[in-house]
Amino acid sequence: MTKKYMHKKVSLLIICACLSFFDAGCHALKAPLKPNELWEAPTWERSLKDDDSAWRSIRENGEGAELSDSLTLIELIDIALNNNPSTHKAWYNARSKENIKAQARSDWYPAITFAGDFTKDKKVGNEKAGSSNTKTYGGTLSASLVVFDFGGRAASLKEAYHSVLAANFEFNQSVQDLVLSVETNYYDFYSAKSNLVAAKADVADAKATYDAAEQKLQAGISTQLDSLQAKSNYDESLFQLEEARGAVETARANLAESLGVSADTDFDVISPSWKMPTDLTKEDVSALIEEAMRKRADVSASRANVLGAQDTVKSAFSDLFPSLSVGTTGAKRWTETFGASKGYQDYYEYTGFLKVSWDIFDGFKNYAQLLEAKNNAKAEREQLIADELAASADVWTKYYSFKTAVRKFDFGKAFLRSSEESYALAFESYRSGVKNILDVLDAQSSLAKARSKLITSENDLLVSFAEMAHSTGSLGTGGSGKYTNTKD
Repeated sequence: MTKKYMHKKVSLLIICACLSFFDAGCHALKAPLKPNELWEAPTWERSLKDDDSAWRSIRENGEGAELSDSLTLIELIDIALNNNPSTHKAWYNARSKENIKAQARSDWYPAITFAGDFTKDKKVGNEKAGSSNTKTYGGTLSASLVVFDFGGRAASLKEAYHSVLAANFEFNQSVQDLVLSVETNYYDFYSAKSNLVAAKADVADAKATYDAAEQKLQAGISTQLDSLQAKSNYDESLFQLEEARGAVETARANLAESLGVSADTDFDVISPSWKMPTDLTKEDVSALIEEAMRKRADVSASRANVLGAQDTVKSAFSDLFPSLSVGTTGAKRWTETFGASKGYQDYYEYTGFLKVSWDIFDGFKNYAQLLEAKNNAKAEREQLIADELAASADVWTKYYSFKTAVRKFDFGKAFLRSSEESYALAFESYRSGVKNILDVLDAQSSLAKARSKLITSENDLLVSFAEMAHSTGSLGTGGSGKYTNTKD
């Protein structure tokens, strides 16, 4: 066997091995042969999970945040603004729009281009034709500037400015949305903890009723049925207690997500203290709607989009007309000749030009783009109207939700007071033999319901006030949505 044959065989084996490797990788990316089979990721994909930088950053966020003490609402918002990816994404998007503005501004500067080249030419001829051996090299520097284009560059630059404006308003909106998310989840977490306390109180009341029924049964002045009914009520209260414990952990996970930390991060919050107006009149809601039109970032972003779309129309209109450019070109060339006619020469070349560019006929492309831009501008105008209508409806709805929550909270407090008095009287009357067990259980059920309704109404009040501030674009900005929260 010759060396040449051996080399060919080895090369063939290497090529087959490579093809087998790539085929195995491609085969792993194919869907399963049957729809009832699970797809298995290739081995190389699994290694990506071991190097998940995104998850490591989440862990670092939780470790870096100061979550050891009970946190106030303002502290929670500060943590969320530093860790939550939603605002970071909107911020990076706003930063990227700044580059679009820089691109549009570049049209006002001259375009300068340098090109270098090297050529080697060798010809071998007979005695009559002769031979030649030549090297040519050099460089060319050219510059051009658009001096007039019927306002196209100015319109593009204004469009870019409005794009940046809209992106920054959208960033502000993402901040307000995050603040609302933190507030809502904070109040939900606080309410879940309050429900847990209420569930424990319900268990204590049910246990006291059950103990009283057992004592009367042992004394022979009550029936087994009374004891079983009390025991059933006690077991139900234990069931509700476990549900309340689970709700606390669910609410904690929702708040952790808003904070931008892992759900298993250990933290706690303090009870909210708030100052909010409860005597708003119908005239106030009109003022709030006007405030929303001035302050809401999403409406402002929509206005910026309208202006940007109008600038796009102007830019598209300018494309229907010629543009005027000036420019210059300078070149330096060197030529070397070898052989019988050996020689060397170099020279400079300068040119200047004035150029008019005009797409006289392009299949109506520019005209179609103009019509598209005009329709997009009209669509953005209608979107602005829709956004402003939605904003006014949002303020109106949130205003009356808040007014309703205020009244429900007042009724909830009165309901709890009367239920506590009713249960206390029924329990004592049962122990003295005046009332039966059903009276006690009904009063106890009413008391548990009153506790739950008061906690729910308090949560509705807190959340509705935050939502009303959010609807006006003032949440967390020191306006009507100003919040206070202390550890006192």
